[in-house]
Amino acid sequence: MPIEYSLVQRGLPAQPNSPKKWYANVRSSGTTTERDMADKISRGTSLSSTDVKAAIESLLQEIPRELADGQIVQLGDLGSFRVTLQGEGTETEEEFTSARVSRIKVNFVPSALFEQLLSGAVLRRVAANPPVVRKAAKKA
Repeated sequence: MPIEYSLVQRGLPAQPNSPKKWYANVRSSGTTTERDMADKISRGTSLSSTDVKAAIESLLQEIPRELADGQIVQLGDLGSFRVTLQGEGTETEEEFTSARVSRIKVNFVPSALFEQLLSGAVLRRVAANPPVVRKAAKKA
């Protein structure tokens, strides 16, 4: 199945008067859940869906622990996870405290093989995403 995209026009936030350009914007076709992945993986292995789900759940618990311990978590041909920090700088080293860190982020860096496999994906342009119409909540 191809990766679907639509076009969106964007300007540069730092240069609001600069001309806007058109960019590709990936359109998701849905969500694959942990259970869906476990079912798909179990079909190609001798493991049950429950076993795969348990392994995925264990992985999801261990990755944050390892990252919190300062480790880069490398998962073979999938890629690696690492922690980065965002925050406010100071004029001097002495002024800096951990309170200046405003956000702890996790970056995923795909392996070369992972990127190579994804680079072979087919792209298909579709119409822009239609606006989402939400129904008003019923009053009790």
